[in-house]
Amino acid sequence: MTRPLLPVAADVVTRLAGTPLLVMLDVDGTLAPIAARPEDAALPPATHRAVAALAVMPGVDVAFVSGRAAPDVARLTETPAAWIVGNHGYEIVRPDGATLDDLALGRERDAVAAATRALVAATSAMPGVIVEDKRWTTSVHFRLADPTTVPALRALVERVAAQHNVRVTEGKRVLEIRPHAGVHKGTAVRRLLREVLAEPHRSSALYVGDDTTDEDAFSALRSEMPDAVTVRVTYHEAAGTSAEFELRDPGEVLRFLEWLEQLRGELPGTR
Repeated sequence: MTRPLLPVAADVVTRLAGTPLLVMLDVDGTLAPIAARPEDAALPPATHRAVAALAVMPGVDVAFVSGRAAPDVARLTETPAAWIVGNHGYEIVRPDGATLDDLALGRERDAVAAATRALVAATSAMPGVIVEDKRWTTSVHFRLADPTTVPALRALVERVAAQHNVRVTEGKRVLEIRPHAGVHKGTAVRRLLREVLAEPHRSSALYVGDDTTDEDAFSALRSEMPDAVTVRVTYHEAAGTSAEFELRDPGEVLRFLEWLEQLRGELPGTR
């Protein structure tokens, strides 16, 4: 059962006081309120300020971990000092803009592209369905669609995925087409920990996310660092989650990030 993160308990203060602190944040639904169309999402100015301030603090590394393509994450967050994980882990970009890996997916990338083309054609007569090609993965959004069409859409996506030998995962009113390669937010978290935290026993780590795709990240982080802080944004609803704590909405996420900025600013050697 999750614990409310606000007000912040003393044990959390201790667990977030290590240096460096790796702050990993989902974007849509966590920092930015959920938007009907992906292109309409935006970080509130106060949230952008808080995240940007953390990203340049001594002893703090910020990473955005998103299902969006990495360039889209960069556009939305506008925080050059941060790491970017795009496409659920298929892209990892350093703060200096260098790509950590270019995954050699070969024919699997071709299969995703073929499935995407088929879905664009098949959903053209389904109002409210948006097919978002993100190169490594593809999102089929149905937030604007008539709810009665969703079962048929789900069956269509699963059929196309089977035809092209790719897999389907589901998030909040979105179906994701992905390669079968074992890449997800959890593998990205493990890679970030190796890259950023040279001495994990002296470091701290935090992950905040709102969707089922973040569950891989929660599990991976706690297995690597049992004292890490994992937070699910629940939107005032009960959520089956492996995260230890909960925040109710992006407004509470902002309050927590502002608190974290103050905490880190008061640590010795950070001013």
